[in-house]
Formats: sequence, structure tokens, C-alpha cells
Amino acid sequence: MTSMEPVELNQTTELSPWVIITRSAQAGDIPHLAVWRMASGSLPSSQSGTAASSEFSDERGALALFADQLAAQRYAEQVCADAATSFQVKQFSSMELVAVLAECYRVGMRYAALNPSQTAARQIFVLRDVLAAAQKQLLSRAREQGETDDHGNGSDNGQTADQI
Repeated sequence: MTSMEPVELNQTTELSPWVIITRSAQAGDIPHLAVWRMASGSLPSSQSGTAASSEFSDERGALALFADQLAAQRYAEQVCADAATSFQVKQFSSMELVAVLAECYRVGMRYAALNPSQTAARQIFVLRDVLAAAQKQLLSRAREQGETDDHGNGSDNGQTADQI
């Protein structure tokens, strides 16, 4: 399935994707996450995937996420190897992944692409929606834990959800 429509998360879907971390001498050997380019011309073809549609083009691209390690490894070898001195395929914990997505959003990236190839991605996710869903899920978990903390006495400290 190829979809260029950003996916809005209406329900909680937990995904444990793989990411590609690249290092190159050109970038001062600083680690970077692999990015899928949604519009042509952003980078040389050895560094980017190109979407068939530029409707959701973003010069910063979309964070490349993969459902399995083999797909991430294959993408890294095909797309990232020329530009990178080295690369690593990694799966973050849920909390680490939320922090990575939040940092990507903070620096201006607005999308994540699931299982991208050089020409298309299986799904495009809107990072704002993913982060909102993650926040909602974390708050729900915190409330559940609060209900069972202190031997079941609850632990409502008077804070609203936005203050947690």
C-alpha cells in the first residue's frame, strides 16, 4: 500500500519502528537520522528518496521509519551508504522514540515516513498527531499508575493533564 495522505491517529497504535543513524565526515561525524525526501531536488539521489507527489513536500523531509530491521538495513545500503561514512540500524524504546520524534518536530520536521523506498512510502505520519497521541497515552498510563500507587489509595495531586 502506498499512501501520500498523512495519517491522522484516531486510536492508539503502538509501533516500534527501526531508524537509521548515519555518520559522515562531511557532517563532522555527528550522528543524523535518515530522512526521506518528499520532494525532488532537495538532495542528490544517493541521499534522498523522492515522492511521486509533492503535495506534502517539505524541504526537511520526513523521518525514515521502518517496520522491520531488514527493511531499514536494505534502505540504508541503497540510499544512505554513498553519503554516509557509516550507518547503524537501531530500534529505540518507546520513551526514547517519543523524545526523538519531539526533537525532530522541534527542529522543524513535520512528517515521518513508514517503510520508504526511493520513490514512495507506505504511510506518511504527521508528527504533531503522533506526539499528541503519545502524550495522551502517557497521561493515561500515568493516571492508571496513580490509581494504584500508594497501595491503591490513588495519588491525585491536583495537577491537570497539561501540568504533568
